[in-house]
Amino acid sequence: WAMTGWRMGWLTHPSGVADQLGAMTQYINSGTAAPIQAGAVAAIRQGEPLVEDIRQRIRTGLDLAYDRLARIPGVILPRKPRGGMYAFFALEGESDARQACAKILETARVGLAPGHLFGNSAAAFLRMCVCRDSGQIETALERMVAA
Repeated sequence: WAMTGWRMGWLTHPSGVADQLGAMTQYINSGTAAPIQAGAVAAIRQGEPLVEDIRQRIRTGLDLAYDRLARIPGVILPRKPRGGMYAFFALEGESDARQACAKILETARVGLAPGHLFGNSAAAFLRMCVCRDSGQIETALERMVAA
């Protein structure tokens, strides 16, 4: 629902355990401000169209990035994810993803994240966020190819 940082959560439970749950959480929860609570309720009740729009835009970006990356010689793609908002790929002959990201930033002006930040098994990979409109993703990929 695009409420990052709101620190809002909720619990669905049988009505018979409400008092026990209240007692368990009273010392570990700090009160969430009333406007944030009202916003969260509105998001839960009315936010699904927004969530679906975001989901579709990210899926479009992921499809575009993977389809385009698959056509670039020297790009190694793992299995295309069924979800997520990042394209993970490696570059043939490139063993230092940090160096590759720095070079791409300098030459193509495209910011990528090196895979080592996401675990040792991803150290050779680069991560591209696809939460942008199609035109921005296309421009970024064109710049990378040209560089």
